[in-house]
Order: sequence, then structure tokens, then C-alpha cells
Amino acid sequence: MSNQIAAELCVNYLEGKITETQDRIAEWAKHLESDPEYAFSWSEKCFRHAADIKVYAMINRVIWKFAREDESVFELVANYVDGKLSDVAGDIPSSTSVTSNLMENNVRAAWFRFKKDTIQYMERHVVRELE
Repeated sequence: MSNQIAAELCVNYLEGKITETQDRIAEWAKHLESDPEYAFSWSEKCFRHAADIKVYAMINRVIWKFAREDESVFELVANYVDGKLSDVAGDIPSSTSVTSNLMENNVRAAWFRFKKDTIQYMERHVVRELE
């Protein structure tokens, strides 16, 4: 399998995940207009969605910038994610802003979710597309 094709399929997969997640935020935003109190009561999911979008977008930039024919795109992504996990593992948010801390914790969790789930799903998706 051409690593360039695999890289493009990974980027397409993640762009689809970004769009899907943006749609979830847009759905929440409809409630914000009609009933702000209710919407904010359930806004924690939006922090998660925003964190997922950040991670997906960062991975896409890494793939476009560093993907090469002599290295598996999946190894590249896994190595990058491992580095990010090392960075965030000891970095405890300590802002005076509760929402800033909530966002940072969601970004940290998004890196772990990506490592645990998304890399495997992305690889299966790419393999399926190439069959």
C-alpha cells in the first residue's frame, strides 16, 4: 500500500470526524439560542467535542507535514500521540478559570481517546478503503 494513499485516506477519515463533531456542536448551539440555561447545563459534551476537533486537526497537520513513503502513517501518528500523551500526563491545569481547566482536561482526555480508539478505527477504515 502506498503510504501517500494511506496518508490521504487518514486525513479524509479525520476530516469526516471533524465535520461530524462540528455538527454535534451546531446541534447544541440550537439549544443555546432557544434555552441558554438548559444548553449550558449540558455543555460539557461541547468541551469534549471541541477537544476532539483540536486533536483531529493536529493529527491531520502532522500527517500532511511529516508523512513519508518510508514510514507507516500509522506509526507516525502513534509516535506523535505518544509524545503528546507524555506532554499532557504531568501537566495539570491550574488556571483560575474553571472552564479553562475543563477544556484542558478534555484535551488531555481526547489524546487518550485518540490513542485508545481512533488510531485503530482509522487504520481499519483505511484498510477497508484500499480493499
